[in-house]
Amino acid sequence: MRCLLVVPSGWPFPHLSSGLEPLGAVCERFLLSYSMVRECWSDGGRSQHRRNEDLRALVERPALRPHLAVFVAYDDCLEVETLKAMRRAGIRTVCLHVDMAGQWYRILRTGPYFDFVGCAQKANLEKLRARGVNAEFLPMAAMDRPLPDVTACEEARYIGSPQPFRVMALEKAAKIAPIGVYGRWFSPASLEPPLSMSFRARCAKARFDLKYLLAKIQAEKWMGRKPLSPMKGIHWEELRKCWRGTAAEEEIPSLVAGARLNLGFTYMSGRPFSPGEKRQCRLREFEIPLFGRHGPYLTQDFDELRELYKPDEEVLVWNTLGEFEDKIKQVFSNGRWAAEVARKGREKIIAKHLWRHRFLEIFRALGIRPEEPVRQVG
Repeated sequence: MRCLLVVPSGWPFPHLSSGLEPLGAVCERFLLSYSMVRECWSDGGRSQHRRNEDLRALVERPALRPHLAVFVAYDDCLEVETLKAMRRAGIRTVCLHVDMAGQWYRILRTGPYFDFVGCAQKANLEKLRARGVNAEFLPMAAMDRPLPDVTACEEARYIGSPQPFRVMALEKAAKIAPIGVYGRWFSPASLEPPLSMSFRARCAKARFDLKYLLAKIQAEKWMGRKPLSPMKGIHWEELRKCWRGTAAEEEIPSLVAGARLNLGFTYMSGRPFSPGEKRQCRLREFEIPLFGRHGPYLTQDFDELRELYKPDEEVLVWNTLGEFEDKIKQVFSNGRWAAEVARKGREKIIAKHLWRHRFLEIFRALGIRPEEPVRQVG
């Protein structure tokens, strides 16, 4: 079975191919856009149109035609005509909508033309289905990798970006236990340079954005963009002594495996600890438990998280800062119990939450068997 992954650079290709190859797929990648978050409007979308033409030309050649095409791509780079060409060629198409909760509008134009849309955030499902998209809840997953054999380090670790809510919580954690923070927190190259766009390119992007204006307004309202008053008084510099620099992708498994505790956050937007707060599960909710050896994963409680794990048995959860502090104290006072939670979390990932499991769900939904070609008849 030949599978074409139309994905940006970074994690999608190694992760998704790790789930398809055990099912008999031979995976190739087509780079339609370089980044999932940086829109390609520097030339008004002309290069994106050419890339779509290249993709259509590829699938029209029988010798190169895949049986299945899996996309991590959105309306700002993917054209409807490309999906129509694949349908004419008998290629089954799948979109993995892995963007944040509230970002459902990014596939309003192309979504109805996919055979299947796997939606990583349950909050996006209703909006997509109401617009004719065949969407099902399909959480993120982990890439199957061995557990590093490393000794325990007596610290809690956090790998990620320095959003204000996280800084506030990590400040409190640092007063309870030694912590190590990894990421571009204090790196001088922490931000990507702005896109250089001509006046014509800006006009083209503005015309494109107008099609989604109402949907974007609805999404912003749902996400609750309000002042985050509970985070006043955070002290970024207090965490400089905890900063360990950036972590390369290949270093993450050993860093996680060696930690006594791994910290995470499902908070996304809104006023923290209020009814309007929004939380979401991300790739980290699967990567971190996979590598737990000496310490478990501690993250914020969330309805979808409870569908994936047994709380406080396979991952540790918290809802208030008091619970957050108490769980940290528990882990550092009972290493045997903490290691047992980590072991159960890893076992759950291996049993239920690898990318292979997600693609088996997709195949079942499309009525195809992994060992058979998945090209449509006719």
